Amino acid sequence: MIITHIRKMMNTISCTPRKMFLFSLAVLILFYLPAFLCLYPGTLGYDGPAQLVMYYGEKPMTLHHPVFHTWLLGSLITAGQHLFGSLNAGLALYCAVQGIVVAVSLAGVFWFLRRYAVPFPVLAVMLLWTACNPYLQAMTFTTTKDVLFSAFFLDFLMLLLLVQDETAGHQKAILILLGIMALLTCMTRNQGIYLVAGSFLFMLLLNRKWKVLAVLAGAVCCMLCINAVNTHLLHFEKGDAREMLSVPMQQEARVMHFRDAADITEEQEKMVLRVIPEEGLEQYDEWISDPVKNYVKTDELKKDLPGYIRVYLQLGRQNPVVYWTAFDKMVSGFFRMSEMHAQAMTFTWTFTEYSERWGFHQEDRFHAYRRLLTGLIDPETVHAGPFLNGIQPVLVIFQPVAAIVICAAALALSLMRRRRSILIIGLLSGLYFVSMLLGPAALLRYALPLMMQVPLYVGLGFIMLFPGRRPAVIKEEDTEWTKQRS
Repeated sequence: MIITHIRKMMNTISCTPRKMFLFSLAVLILFYLPAFLCLYPGTLGYDGPAQLVMYYGEKPMTLHHPVFHTWLLGSLITAGQHLFGSLNAGLALYCAVQGIVVAVSLAGVFWFLRRYAVPFPVLAVMLLWTACNPYLQAMTFTTTKDVLFSAFFLDFLMLLLLVQDETAGHQKAILILLGIMALLTCMTRNQGIYLVAGSFLFMLLLNRKWKVLAVLAGAVCCMLCINAVNTHLLHFEKGDAREMLSVPMQQEARVMHFRDAADITEEQEKMVLRVIPEEGLEQYDEWISDPVKNYVKTDELKKDLPGYIRVYLQLGRQNPVVYWTAFDKMVSGFFRMSEMHAQAMTFTWTFTEYSERWGFHQEDRFHAYRRLLTGLIDPETVHAGPFLNGIQPVLVIFQPVAAIVICAAALALSLMRRRRSILIIGLLSGLYFVSMLLGPAALLRYALPLMMQVPLYVGLGFIMLFPGRRPAVIKEEDTEWTKQRS
């Protein structure tokens, strides 16, 4: 009797993609709500306060942070303050809106996969993974731009798949949504424009759909125009070029830090010191490049860029082990969670001299769940206890390394099965992965886009492994499956 009722319930939930979407959305909201309450009003961390400083006019606006995200963050906080009477309520409004966007994007994955007849048990397992993932729960309610970027990038990937499926229908609507999501991907993170440009290149090489190419090119051109307006009309300063040099700066800094044992000439040392002064080298920290990078003299670098590149390559040939060690120390946290020294930043309020002056403060309305969440993510906390420490090996299924492996496996499988549409989005995720490794440190926020893509790639992997079910389509208006061969 119980089994019969469970089967009926499963059939009701999974009979159409729309019902699967609503069920997934309800589950995600239910599971993420405790995280929102225990982190209330949200974690004002990472670059959030620095962006608010620009929004409030205390410092000039720059393009180092996406202007769209800066304005969105500031506008929602201000709106919440006017509506509910406090900045804390404003921050809660922003985090709630962000949480809904994330939940809708993730639920959209299950709608998409159900449309292609991925079995309910597979979807249920991935939904449970997504809902219970402590890293996704905690990161969803931080003010870092990576959260919205991850959601929009995920939507962009799904729409890029849909627009290549001639059986999908509503192609005009899909093209419009694709353009919107491409633009939002660009506007929520500076590197988004390179991903959209990359999608144009991959589509051009692998699947020449001219309408899709036109939409992607239009999104890139639109973003270039927005940047031109920000720079030339609004006079926002461009970001410093040193932000793109995290890995080279860190590698050279490690050579200089261990110069007594390194292979370096006096001339090379002088060249490095012109760009990275001694006081910057003294700040060297092996897991993050920011302390060194903040002292880099970009003007000196531009004076003799070819000469500096030559010295960088020479030092690499002379000290390959040092260069590799410097890179490994920076990225190891993505593959070994115990070495992600900055994982506590998930809960840390940064630039507190601003947040306290403005009146923001942590309230924590579900303390028991906060203890659980922090213990799961950061087992070194005092209250984690033997149980949470003991299950750390199991938690690897939620961590960045699992997302990296799954995305790489889906990419490899798409090559083996010659699935060009899946290969295109796999290459885009691979492009993002490469850019992630070039960042200043191994932080959860950088891995978040790949972590949110896990349910999508698991479902696509099922479709590729069991091609007999593809392209089975479930009609929205019918409870029966109709299999159409293309």
